[in-house]
Amino acid sequence: MFNINFMGGDSYEAPAGEGRLFFQKAAEWCLIAIAFLLPIWFWPNTLSAVEFNKALMVSALVFIAFLCYLAQAITSGKIKMHFHWSFLLLLGALIIWLASALTSQFSGGLWGLGAEPTSFLSLLIFTLFFLLIGAVFDSIESLFKVFTAIFLGFALLTLGSLFSVFGWMKWMGGLFSDPTFNTIGSWNSLALAEGFFILMLYPLAAHLRGTMRIVSNIFLALALILMVAINFQLAWIITGFFALVILSYAIWRRNVSSATIAIPAIIIFLSIFGILKHDTIVAFTVAAPAEVGVNYQATIDVAKGALGKNMLLGPGPGTFGYLWDLYKPAAVNNTIFWQIRFSSGASYLLTMLAETGLLAGLMFLVFLIMAWYLGIKVTATQFEKMPAAISLASFLMLSYMLVVWSFYPVGYTLAALGFLSLGFVSSLAHILGSIRTYKFSLFGEGPKGLVSAMAVVVLIIASFGGIYLSVSKYIGQATFAEGLSAFNKDGNADKAESQLLLAARSEPRNDVYFRNLSQLYTLKAQLLLQNNSTPRDLLGSQFKDILDKAISASQQALNKNPMDYQNYRVFGKIYEFLVPLNATGALDAAIAQYDEAIKHAPTNPLLWDDKATAYVADATTRKDFSQLKKAEEALQKATDLKPDYTEAHFLLAQIFDAEGNIAEAIRRSEAAALLSPNNIGSLFQLGLLYYKANRLDDAKIIFERAVLINDNYSNARYFLGLIYDRQKRSADAITQFEKIAVLNPDNGEVKTILNNLKAGKSALSSIVPPQIAPEKRSQPPVSETSGSKGPSGR
Repeated sequence: MFNINFMGGDSYEAPAGEGRLFFQKAAEWCLIAIAFLLPIWFWPNTLSAVEFNKALMVSALVFIAFLCYLAQAITSGKIKMHFHWSFLLLLGALIIWLASALTSQFSGGLWGLGAEPTSFLSLLIFTLFFLLIGAVFDSIESLFKVFTAIFLGFALLTLGSLFSVFGWMKWMGGLFSDPTFNTIGSWNSLALAEGFFILMLYPLAAHLRGTMRIVSNIFLALALILMVAINFQLAWIITGFFALVILSYAIWRRNVSSATIAIPAIIIFLSIFGILKHDTIVAFTVAAPAEVGVNYQATIDVAKGALGKNMLLGPGPGTFGYLWDLYKPAAVNNTIFWQIRFSSGASYLLTMLAETGLLAGLMFLVFLIMAWYLGIKVTATQFEKMPAAISLASFLMLSYMLVVWSFYPVGYTLAALGFLSLGFVSSLAHILGSIRTYKFSLFGEGPKGLVSAMAVVVLIIASFGGIYLSVSKYIGQATFAEGLSAFNKDGNADKAESQLLLAARSEPRNDVYFRNLSQLYTLKAQLLLQNNSTPRDLLGSQFKDILDKAISASQQALNKNPMDYQNYRVFGKIYEFLVPLNATGALDAAIAQYDEAIKHAPTNPLLWDDKATAYVADATTRKDFSQLKKAEEALQKATDLKPDYTEAHFLLAQIFDAEGNIAEAIRRSEAAALLSPNNIGSLFQLGLLYYKANRLDDAKIIFERAVLINDNYSNARYFLGLIYDRQKRSADAITQFEKIAVLNPDNGEVKTILNNLKAGKSALSSIVPPQIAPEKRSQPPVSETSGSKGPSGR
């Protein structure tokens, strides 16, 4: 140990006593609480019940522990700092992370919008967590408390997950009604977490004796059973690899006890079985949702595109999802995942590299290598049996998490477990003397004393700021979830607005809140126009007020995050809504926003479909069908990007029909129906085109198919009934319109048709004329029941 009087001159050290030890103990218990709660903590009052609330818990407790650490330094008159050369690399990476976040267009790169494990705030918290474990736990006895906490947390996680798999948690309802719900994150992440637990338990089972060994063996067996139930191949590969290394090392060292040989041999056997018989196991395990991710080649391609523009700092932390929109391969559009935004690449480390550039990525990688080498030195040191188990477990846990980080896009929990492992190795290295401890006096005469006091005060203020920031994010997430629930479940737009406004005020950096506010205001403007009870003299002012709010919210969303194409799209939807109202410049404004969105997501066919919709709306409103050619070109681009894009084919069919090209319209609709045979919208359009072309037999087949898919599809039944009538199948026609009448009891035309059919007359007798024939009307003959889309939460 080295004692350094940083101030020079006289130093002050508070006398020993309970006051000095209180803050030390408080810091210890905060870190112990994190270790215990990390595997099991969740809170179901935000959209992300697990990841976000876990990030909040870790953030709050880390900052409180750091405050206690600083308070301990003040009461004792000195501060202890542990130093290893690798820490400088981590500090350098953290500084570059900060520079990348400050220069990024994405405001969430600094503090994060949710539980992004690559944001600057997350990395800062992880770094403090890792350093505090090494600084606070300076003895094997104190470190064993953290080990016990993480063991208890994982024991509860394993038991609870097994209960859920076997359906014994369904009685709790809510999230627990899903047998795959767990407090780690995704279903596959749970398997990787259990692999971490297994490698933690192996040294305990191999070195301990008596009751503790029995308990370790029991939970090791339960963890393996849970891994079999999850059946994630990557988890088997990584866990089996480590078991193979352990077994090989035991044989080489001639350590051939039953535990050191049998346990890794069983793990290897189960791993091989899980890899080779994956499909067989699937038939006997719980049905879990498929987890889809980006492969390594696509991740590398995205990283190349990002680093090509800014190799040193990258586009900023937390931006991989926007990079995916910008650089994703066009081939993805041919899959069912074409609209999914992947927020991380194939691995945690590759995602970091793509987001924050080469400097931060390389410095962080070298830090991890040095920390791993430090773990080897710690493990190689001879201890008594208990410390030997802890040191080996710490090294295995760290090594395992580094491999997981390299091959899997981890969430917040697995990222935190990796830094927890780094903290274990750091603490053991400190206990061994491999990491030096420096003591700095905080109180002394002269300007240096003032500087040191000010530095501590700044750190304290920063810690309180971190707690405030975490609480603000929580309030924003909770009120945002409540606002979405108020709208989607209760249909209460006013309450939804007040909650979304509160969320935006609580966390004004989050563009998602403003984007959803804009969508809500646009919907309220639409509903206002449909409300005939509103006095006409008030309608104009209320409409303008709501529309101004929608535009303002969209502008704020764009200011917060100009990288997200969805912000441009939502802004464009406001102006598209104004096009049928014949608002001056609305079409140009909508197209301008869609063009900006296309710049940020050039391979997304949805945006070209949006452009076409705006052109069609303008052509219909102004009766100027020259715009239909532009709509056709946009839809052709959409179908080039995604050949099976049903909606684009559907709209193209309408355009060709409007242009009088019925043959091409039918061809397009046939293509849409073939690509999506269960899409009742495409089927209805094709049936209607066949009906217009007097191809009644073809139309009958299509409408019958639509009715088979949706028994309550009134418009399909309407035209099917007309076809039956024209084919002299009066009884069948009556059956169709009787069903329509049940679904639409207030429709006068349906009642008239039924009376005509029962009287032996033509279905449309006395209806057409004087009215327009149903197939030529601008609106469907029967109003279908449909909901309105509001804020999406995305």
